[in-house]
Amino acid sequence: MNLEEMSEKIPEYKKPNILDYASKPLLRPTIRSSAADLLAEIAEEKGFKVDAPTCDYMGSTDNQALVRQAILDNYGQEEVDNYEPAVNVKPRTKWLQDHCVVKEGETALCFIHSYRDGAQVLVALFHEKQVELRL
Repeated sequence: MNLEEMSEKIPEYKKPNILDYASKPLLRPTIRSSAADLLAEIAEEKGFKVDAPTCDYMGSTDNQALVRQAILDNYGQEEVDNYEPAVNVKPRTKWLQDHCVVKEGETALCFIHSYRDGAQVLVALFHEKQVELRL
């Protein structure tokens, strides 16, 4: 085989085009509830083992520890044992979506830091004992 025959078999070099990469989906098009879900999915795809449990709400174990401490201070160890992120403690807007309102005179259980649209905001969380069903 001579050099010309070899060059015909080698595919022509094509410069990579950014539009080729932009049209390919980087991640599966699914709805994710938090950044923690996204990171856990990527870690699973890459074969990494996630050692630390993540909080379902706001995606941070630090926030989960803060909420657990606030529940312990206000309601005791029994409520801490029953604590489930995104079920027992939510912001006012999430309770409203579940047809519940914060009882009159109740103050926030605790505040956590969150990032929305590139800005850091404080989110007030309320425990299920602080809300009542709205009729």
